[in-house]
Amino acid sequence: MKMTLSQALKEKNRIAHQLQQAMQLIREENSKDASLKRIVNVRKKLEETKGLVADLVRYKSAIAYGNGGILNEMAELSETKSLICGLRTIDTTIVNNYNSVLNIIRIRTVLTKADVLNEIDALQKRADELQDKIDAYNARNEIEV
Repeated sequence: MKMTLSQALKEKNRIAHQLQQAMQLIREENSKDASLKRIVNVRKKLEETKGLVADLVRYKSAIAYGNGGILNEMAELSETKSLICGLRTIDTTIVNNYNSVLNIIRIRTVLTKADVLNEIDALQKRADELQDKIDAYNARNEIEV
């Protein structure tokens, strides 16, 4: 079946959600008080789940193949997002503290809060550009699933 990468990604996510729900149902129904009725046939649900796994693998493989033209952008987007997360953890607090012998300890930062926020803003703009490029690619390129 031929579809755009965008459509394939939506279908992959739908299958992944179904798989998650099926596994949750199997976990809940597998071990029950013998006096209670099961709402599904657990063995049958497990077989259906294996089919979902096969579908998910098929979609993931086709999507990975189809993404060949934007691998650099995808890698850059991933690393840009990681850098943004890392920047959000930088302590930019300037503190004057007192230690146990009443000496003043001055903690100074190299990067101010404004510096970090400016870096994050610039990186977020780049991430948005990359995401837009990836989205456009996904909308116009078709794959066979």
